[in-house]
Amino acid sequence: MGKYNLLDEKWIPVILNEKGSIEKVSILELFKNASSYLALGGDTETQKFALLRFLLAIPQTVYSRFGMNGDPYEFFTVDEKFMQIEEVEDEDSEDYKYELGSTWSDLWKEKKYSKIMFDYFTRFENGNAAPLEIVLYTKADADAEWVKLATVNQGLPTGGNQEYQSAMFTAEQPFSYFRFCVTKSKAYADPVGVNSNFVIGELSLFGL
Repeated sequence: MGKYNLLDEKWIPVILNEKGSIEKVSILELFKNASSYLALGGDTETQKFALLRFLLAIPQTVYSRFGMNGDPYEFFTVDEKFMQIEEVEDEDSEDYKYELGSTWSDLWKEKKYSKIMFDYFTRFENGNAAPLEIVLYTKADADAEWVKLATVNQGLPTGGNQEYQSAMFTAEQPFSYFRFCVTKSKAYADPVGVNSNFVIGELSLFGL
């Protein structure tokens, strides 16, 4: 029986250009050239989202064990296969969480993103105050002006405990800052007609 190496084999469909040209790449190629692709390919949005979550698990696993410099965190030992072989001691848990936060902060500063998507659930009990319109903005750095990325007002769920998965949005320029603005909701309006609040749960952001 032949062998199939998920790292080296070309099995991940990616969109190369605005014409929708698709090519299959390996995991190693994907992470090396991620900024060159417009989006993940796939037959359905659900399939693309599942693939994205799988791929995100890789850097999440790596950087839960290693810092930006490639060295393991001092709070545990890894074996020759880079597997964590002991739990973090209770007295070290806060320091470990701080180091994790610092690592992801450094990663965020090191690499700008060009694509983003989001996922959320409405309030479990009901859809009161569910978003009716969401406006997305990005900017390249702290001193730059905010640039409107997209307005989302179609297909948003209004019932209780309903999930929404957005499309993948591509910015014209890579960005380091992202703003998620709910401009309309099902909440009761004040006398001048401005919606006062919104409620969502389990908001997740996925950047590439």
